[in-house]
Amino acid sequence: MVTRVVLAVVCWTVLTGLAHAQPELETLERFRREYPTRMAPAQVGELLNRVAWEHRGSGWGLLRKTGGHRCPSPPHGVDVSCDILIHRPSGNHFDILADVENGAIPVWRDVGPCVISPSSGCSMSNFLEPVRPAQAPEPPPVTPPGQPPVSTPDPAVLQTLNDLRAYMEHLAGRQGQMQATLDDLAATTRETRDLVRVLASRPTASPIGSTQPPLPPLRWDTGTSTSVILRELAQVAGVVVSILAASGAF
Repeated sequence: MVTRVVLAVVCWTVLTGLAHAQPELETLERFRREYPTRMAPAQVGELLNRVAWEHRGSGWGLLRKTGGHRCPSPPHGVDVSCDILIHRPSGNHFDILADVENGAIPVWRDVGPCVISPSSGCSMSNFLEPVRPAQAPEPPPVTPPGQPPVSTPDPAVLQTLNDLRAYMEHLAGRQGQMQATLDDLAATTRETRDLVRVLASRPTASPIGSTQPPLPPLRWDTGTSTSVILRELAQVAGVVVSILAASGAF
């Protein structure tokens, strides 16, 4: 009966260790390949933190250590056991590296409850939560409840909008220039009409006041086409030439 109980306890312990070891050991082996064969103590502490962080949701952490053989954990700024991780839900601690000072070979061996004993210096009071390692990807931003996710505009769309805005500003400037040109043409035309009136009022050998063609009315705005403006200016020029010719200026 006693033998059966002992065998059951041993089998349960082995199976529990295997259950814990499956994903964690794969992670440990994968990360271990990123380091040299002979690891520096700080690299060992970093490796343990990375493994514990990868499986933090399952309750894994490091063992803080202030005496004896220990390794610095750069993310924490404290010393930790060089080969131990603690599984907080079960209260057990696991030896995960063999021959740390030379090969640092990945293993995963349950060495029992994390309690102070002649063969163990483990204590749950020294459980150390893992922290985000530098190699871990940044988590996606969390959207507050009730707010839509923030989308990043397409750079091509932004460039098109900027181009359209610049073109609209260019058109607005051109409209101002066109209005200024029309104002200048209107002023020149008024001066020309005044000159025509002066010439027509001078005495000449032949009366020109009754034979000169009438000046066309000029009503331009920003909607008037260039061809219309040029045609009406040509008519004004023709009248001026006729008047000048009749007055003997030519």
